Amino acid sequence: MSLRANIASVLMGLSLLLAPLWALAQDGYTVEVAVADRSPAEQDAAYRIAMRRVLLDNAGDKTLLSRTDVRNALARAKNYVVQFSYRAPAAGEVISATTPVTDRVQNTGEATQIIKVRFDRDRISQVIEGQAQSTATEVSPAVSFRSALAWLVIRDGGNDLLIGGSSGGKVMQRAREIAGGSGIVLLFPAADTADINSLGGSEQLSVEQDVVLNASLRYTTPAIVSADIRRLQPVGWQGNWLRIAGDQLISETFEASTLDELLQMGLTWMAPSRTTSSVAASSLGGSSVANSAANTAATTSFSPAPLASESTIYFSGVESITDYAALLELVRGIEGTRSVYTKEVRDRGIVIAVQPRSALAQVRARLAQVSGLTETARPVFPDGSTPAVDVAFDYFR
Repeated sequence: MSLRANIASVLMGLSLLLAPLWALAQDGYTVEVAVADRSPAEQDAAYRIAMRRVLLDNAGDKTLLSRTDVRNALARAKNYVVQFSYRAPAAGEVISATTPVTDRVQNTGEATQIIKVRFDRDRISQVIEGQAQSTATEVSPAVSFRSALAWLVIRDGGNDLLIGGSSGGKVMQRAREIAGGSGIVLLFPAADTADINSLGGSEQLSVEQDVVLNASLRYTTPAIVSADIRRLQPVGWQGNWLRIAGDQLISETFEASTLDELLQMGLTWMAPSRTTSSVAASSLGGSSVANSAANTAATTSFSPAPLASESTIYFSGVESITDYAALLELVRGIEGTRSVYTKEVRDRGIVIAVQPRSALAQVRARLAQVSGLTETARPVFPDGSTPAVDVAFDYFR
């Protein structure tokens, strides 16, 4: 063997030996765990195992695990997770002896998946320093809101789709039906170039906490809900859900056999009746998007009736949650209306649906009498599209 070949062989061996150390040096808050499957029980077990590893690696004190507050934090390990992903081991791949495994894998010797878990650096530091009581375990009253901006990304067969604007109309309609059943008006982003770029670009759409908060700055909304939804192989769907409202944040992961079932699970879960864990405002990026403006949101009703039974009205010039709430309350108060809800938010305007359709003439006549509202032609958006509405009004405050 030549000298060059010997050197290459030695370097290759060194790289394999040092790879785990390099990975640890790069990120002491991310751990891979071998799991038996993608079941919720295995996932929760992996979270606890991974968090234990992260705590020990960053504290350097094994007695840390004897503390009551640390054991309590480990029992709620999923509350400290900011991102996770699965991968299937390659054919013939031998799991490293340094990779932790769940009890099921330990007992059966079979791992079908590797889950990579990343934890919140600041909150892990708070656990180590004994400050977790004020952030991870403090329970606050449930927040109150009647509308939420929804960032839903659906990944299917290598194709990523951001729901909003003209994309995913059927999913939007179904999501609004489900959320409406809990009294929530679900708003969707324009899903235009600005939104796509805010989420990292069409090649790598992200709905992580910080990314979503930044993308939501162009909208005014009392609450934010996001979901990273993907088709599983060979069957099923998985969604990582996040809800931000006021200074509170909750997250959860669901698996279901169908996309509709997954939407029902996630959108029912995000309803504001839930008691949530309080999160420091600084961890929400100090955003004014999810704040006390929830108190100004109007209560709306929803009936998942066929689209043929509703009429739609476009209002331009709607720039704040206060404008939005006032318009919804106005339309709801018109005699003859049974159900009023938001269909779409776009370009400083909203499309409001009214049921039954027979109430349109009465609604139109009443709105024409309101100071600050002027009936106008249907608008043409910058992309050349025109909303499919029955009537349009300009709103002047």
